[in-house]
Amino acid sequence: TGGAVSTFSKKITVFRLFDIPEAIMTGLTGGTSKIWIADKDAWGHIGVGPATSVYPEWYGAAANSRTAAEYDDELTFTKTGPNSISLVLDNKGNTFIIPDYAGYYSLAGGINTLNTTGTKALAFTDATSNSTTANSTRIKFTVPGHGLLSWGVGTNTYEILAITSTTLSVRSIGADGNAWYQKFKVK
Repeated sequence: TGGAVSTFSKKITVFRLFDIPEAIMTGLTGGTSKIWIADKDAWGHIGVGPATSVYPEWYGAAANSRTAAEYDDELTFTKTGPNSISLVLDNKGNTFIIPDYAGYYSLAGGINTLNTTGTKALAFTDATSNSTTANSTRIKFTVPGHGLLSWGVGTNTYEILAITSTTLSVRSIGADGNAWYQKFKVK
């Protein structure tokens, strides 16, 4: 009143629901739920390269070249709503953690007992890497907490490079700043 002016500042958070593309939703879940396992028969089912690349330039695992414990994980992706997907990782009691990234999970490196129980609601966004639509879907997702997909490389965010109804290829930037690759197939 009387010409008095008041101002205030307030920090707000704006929630923007990311629309998961239908190709990603259907590819991961089949419309309901799908179980994925390591594509151990494919070259480069585990790989590493520089963060500036979208290809495992430095190392690509040959078919069936890793230990049995690295191949027994099951990842179940489930459609939990019209625009939401959850993940359950059954690591059969053991998870392979690259020694340099063990601190991220509060563990020692190598094969570790890591509690992966529980359903994790995934958060999807546009990819921020230097990939293009020619070599990536340009979609990434984050597994809450220190969640992971099979191998522990010190991250919980994965870019979907390629997905079909039976194959999935992801890329993540590990704690070392390098790009790590994993390939999966439907069980």
